[in-house]
This record gives sequence, structure tokens and C-alpha cells, in this order.
Amino acid sequence: MSDYPVIAINRIWDAGERSERVNCRFGGQWRVSDLRDLVKNEPVFDLPLAHIDLGNHDFGVKEGLIGFARHMKHVMEADLSFPIILDEWGMPLDGRHRLVKALIEGHETIKAVRVPAGSSPTIPEN
Repeated sequence: MSDYPVIAINRIWDAGERSERVNCRFGGQWRVSDLRDLVKNEPVFDLPLAHIDLGNHDFGVKEGLIGFARHMKHVMEADLSFPIILDEWGMPLDGRHRLVKALIEGHETIKAVRVPAGSSPTIPEN
């Protein structure tokens, strides 16, 4: 047994906590809880991963390897039965960890739902 302490990798936020916010492409922010309420009656479809622009998503990891490890814990625990949420133009708003898990596991598609056209962000740009 080593004398060095082991650092536990805990989740940054709880799955039940929905105060997380995502930025909108043209200003303002969505609360994730509001996004999920908005799309709860929208049709879910299988989206080919090949149709998603995967090159421009900032995970915001500023804590070095420990931050990366926390994100990987989220990826490993991500539930692919919940659809990702796309904006009205098809860019992911919610579900980045699920997208990464689907890519790592070699899936060809992922469940997705789209925000209705013309929906306004929860928190308007100031």
C-alpha cells in the first residue's frame, strides 16, 4: 500500500442539479432544466454522428488533468438513453458528455431532439 493519498474524482455537479447553463449561438443562455422542459414533447430521432460538427466544442477544462478526469467521469457515467438537445440549426446545446461516450463506444447514431424554431433563450443577452 502506498503512503501517497489517492484523490477521489467526484462529479462536478449532480445529475439532479439543473442550474447548468449553455450559451446560445446568437447571444443569451439557456438553463439546461428549461431546455429539457421545452423539448419534452418534441420528437426524438436517431442522429448520425457523422452529421455533427465535432470540431468546435469547448469543454472548458481549466483545472488540468484533474478537470479532465472529472469530465471523463461524466462521460463514463453518461446515459445514452437520454437524447442530446440541438438548437434549431442542429448544433448541440446539451449532451456533450453523451456525444463523447457515443464516439468512444463506436456508435453510429445518437438519440437527439431539436429545440422548436423561434425559441428564445431563458436568459437573454444583457
